[in-house]
Amino acid sequence: MIFNFNIPLAHGFVIDDMGWRESKSLKPEGPPRLHSTHNANINDYFNLVAMAKACGTRVFCAFILGEFDKENVCAKPCYNMPEAPSNMTEFGLNWKNTVNDDQIQTMDFLKENSQSIDFALHGVRHGHYATGEWEESEWAKRCNKEERLAGEKITPWDEKNLTNKLTALCYKEILRQYFTEEELPFPESFVPPNHAYFYRENAHNTTGAVLSEFGVKYANFKNTGSGSEDHTTDKIINFDHKLTFIDRRGVKHCSYKKTGAKPFIPPRNFPWIEAHFNNIWGSETYWAKYLKRINLFPNKMLGKNTEHVFSQWIYKNFAKVKNGLNSVTIDCTQIPEKAYENEILSYVVLKIFVGNMEIESVSGNCDIFAYYKDKFGFAYLTVGRWENLMGRLDREIYKITYKVGRKKMPCYVDNSMSTFYPYGLEIGENEVKLKGKFYGRETVKIKVPFKVASVTCSKVKILGFKQEKDFLYIDLKALCMLGDTDTIVIGG
Repeated sequence: MIFNFNIPLAHGFVIDDMGWRESKSLKPEGPPRLHSTHNANINDYFNLVAMAKACGTRVFCAFILGEFDKENVCAKPCYNMPEAPSNMTEFGLNWKNTVNDDQIQTMDFLKENSQSIDFALHGVRHGHYATGEWEESEWAKRCNKEERLAGEKITPWDEKNLTNKLTALCYKEILRQYFTEEELPFPESFVPPNHAYFYRENAHNTTGAVLSEFGVKYANFKNTGSGSEDHTTDKIINFDHKLTFIDRRGVKHCSYKKTGAKPFIPPRNFPWIEAHFNNIWGSETYWAKYLKRINLFPNKMLGKNTEHVFSQWIYKNFAKVKNGLNSVTIDCTQIPEKAYENEILSYVVLKIFVGNMEIESVSGNCDIFAYYKDKFGFAYLTVGRWENLMGRLDREIYKITYKVGRKKMPCYVDNSMSTFYPYGLEIGENEVKLKGKFYGRETVKIKVPFKVASVTCSKVKILGFKQEKDFLYIDLKALCMLGDTDTIVIGG
């Protein structure tokens, strides 16, 4: 039987326009909110987390936070005209917002479930308010017909990016009403409303220039032209200062106005599957089945989290795989240096069809972090370097030899239904070390070749552990919603 490894495309699920409380549209004087007769409540977030857990993925959730503003910081003079270049909301200094108990409970729930939710930045109010009229784009200006004819598609709101700095600061102030700096410093992930993102290579005032100062690393959106006509980008991946963005090109899975949508078109060869919050209401079970079916494709997989989707996309496009007899070579020499500088590259997942068999053993000049098989007969092998930042591979050539048979490897992490990020696995005679980034409350499943006497780590809280047959199950809890990086030491 011939076995061939490939680097599968990891698809992530991104939901825009989360955070709205009411469904009623404010057009033409304000943002569209939710396109549903149903107002968002905590049950919608319960159902979303249940869906994510059923899939074993961490959903990229882009939040609008204006209606969570308990202290009415959006009305501060520093965020509104005449002190600021524009108003933060359509009400300017007269902004008055009331937060209900359901919203407060929702934020507490999100804090406890970061293993399923990537709390991402969308905006404060989904718009720009400088002229008294609502403009749908919040982080950059989508130009009108006359400006487009003159050669401009998207421009910054102002030359010094002051508008975006104030918006980010206001967003951060609302975050602090619910989360401490340790719990959520600032989101690392971002979707610009109306997909308006200004980018020009080497420009000082791009959208990414200011947001990377706040710690934003990952963005995805429909790149329908960023900057002027001769500066649009159709690159596989784009590095904007310390922020990296990927295009959402491909199939539009459902209309943003459709509540309870049921997509049927398979995802194309771009990483992100797009939806809006109301799209999944009442059809969460359908969406879960749709997402899990991605693993049916030999060259695709459902990504574990945002970091995984970005890293896997780089390996998919820049690394080369060559299969031999019971061996596979991964050539990473063409991976862009910027992927290392921006610290978005981590391990790579290899996929292979083995049917009812197992990968019995693996060896080579890299390390095996994790392994699992899905119900379709595909095996997933997580490969990296223990000593490297985020477990990433260097710009080198790696050769792996393996054996397929009926037995399982003696020690490995089974992350089939987990969203934590394994950065390394070091195996000793009576000790195993698992290095990784852990989110919320999760159970780590690991096959160990000895009877376990202790499980310790320095940052993540160990809630308990149990050993059943060959596998150890560790219940843990991480504090930071962006993930806590730690090393779990398992002693015999």
